[in-house]
Amino acid sequence: MATNIYVQKKSDVTRMIDEYRAHGYSAYRTRLTCSCEEPRNCRCGAILINNKGEHEYSVIRCKGCEKGGSL
Repeated sequence: MATNIYVQKKSDVTRMIDEYRAHGYSAYRTRLTCSCEEPRNCRCGAILINNKGEHEYSVIRCKGCEKGGSL
């Protein structure tokens, strides 16, 4: 099961992609769902795949989830 990483800004998603790519991960931007109530739970983010081909992390841009609550 992939671990979710919540960030507040799209630039934080880009920074995480760059950091993990430098360590050999593959990264793909996509739309992901967070734990907020619908219809506000479809967020931009990225999935990070390790060098074994396993989905290890999901980076999700959501201010509410990043702070520990939902919007």
